[in-house]
Amino acid sequence: MQRDPSVFWQDILAAAEKIEKYTQGLSYDDFLDNDSPKGFLMMTF
Repeated sequence: MQRDPSVFWQDILAAAEKIEKYTQGLSYDDFLDNDSPKGFLMMTF
């Protein structure tokens, strides 16, 4: 049974919302200097 393609878009949107929430308030430099956000992003996708 195949998944409805719209479900993939819902998954992508949910992941993007998590990423936005997790990285809110982080500068680009802070993001690069800290391994935690990068690890979170890898696990999210």
